[in-house]
Amino acid sequence: MWCPTRSPMDRPRSGCAGSSAASTAATCASAIRFRPTRFETARPALRGRVLVRLRPFAMPGIAPAGPPGPACPDKTTRQRPMANTQAPLITPAEVRDILAEPKETVKPVAWAPRPAAGHAQWMEFSSACRLRGEARDDIIFRAIYRPARTAVHGQAVIALAEACSASLFVGPHRVAGVDTGDAFHTSLVGKGRQHYRGVLADRTHRHVWHDDGEGYAEPVEPALDDIAALIPYFLRQANLVLTGGFAHPMKGRQIELLL
Repeated sequence: MWCPTRSPMDRPRSGCAGSSAASTAATCASAIRFRPTRFETARPALRGRVLVRLRPFAMPGIAPAGPPGPACPDKTTRQRPMANTQAPLITPAEVRDILAEPKETVKPVAWAPRPAAGHAQWMEFSSACRLRGEARDDIIFRAIYRPARTAVHGQAVIALAEACSASLFVGPHRVAGVDTGDAFHTSLVGKGRQHYRGVLADRTHRHVWHDDGEGYAEPVEPALDDIAALIPYFLRQANLVLTGGFAHPMKGRQIELLL
């Protein structure tokens, strides 16, 4: 007879001498009576001590985890858009003052290739601006341009008009801008204004600074379909002058259509 409290390695083989039923039962009873508990064998240093349940460790400023609370009764409450979760680093008065002051780019216009995915040939010009005779590295003028081209998708040939934009940045904020392209725009800021939360399907729209920050845009009609019309329009809006005048990004370049 094999005792269930013994390991399989201690199982007596059949026909082994001394494996009578009486001796096996006595061995099992002895093992059950004097078998130490897992607590006594694994942690002998804790014998006789009182175990205390510790409280969860709490980080400063972070509430400890607890049971889930009741569901919010207001089902219309939604999380604010990611573009508006951080307060602007500049006040509306400062933006108005910078836009009202005459400005000039530090560098003359020199277009450079802009890295982009796919076959789109984007070009970019960026320069710091001079304000009150001082070059300001935190005031940046940036313009980007993609020439008109055709794209092939299977047996379809799609003509894509040129896309371009001009922007004035103060620090990380785009305080003024004009965009021309095929992408739609939704104003996530500008509560109380006409185009708040509206989708602009026009090819050209201009970005206007709002008390809540950047992201509000209004349509521009008629559309500024090329960069030669967009840049002068933006320069008037931003009170900005380009050193050496405007130079078209395709000047001296061969226009290639992807057929």
